[in-house]
Amino acid sequence: MDPLPPPPARRAAGVGLVGGFAGGLLGIGGGLLFVPGLVIGLGLQQHRAHAASTTAIVASSLAALASLGPAGKVSWDAAAYLMLGAGIGSLAGTRLLERVSAVWLRRLFAALALVAAARLALG
Repeated sequence: MDPLPPPPARRAAGVGLVGGFAGGLLGIGGGLLFVPGLVIGLGLQQHRAHAASTTAIVASSLAALASLGPAGKVSWDAAAYLMLGAGIGSLAGTRLLERVSAVWLRRLFAALALVAAARLALG
């Protein structure tokens, strides 16, 4: 990939703030907002936005752990298995990331968002 200049700091922090807030409130990890915010709002290439979003989830996770862990709100058994699966799935997904075109990344992301929205709306 060609090196790109860093996005404007204030807009990037704004995308992080909105995605982090939504992630903390809704438990979505923020990526649902990070990727579109980075692509549309900051003009990042699709692949770079996915990579940045995946990396930024660490900050969201640590903040949630610091807040919810001591309050006794975390189901540690579920979290442990979720982290195991997420780690393995992320390794596989990030290896596949470079092999998928930007067009198909956008389509897959949009399809996942639509399916999730429909499932939530229809209950």
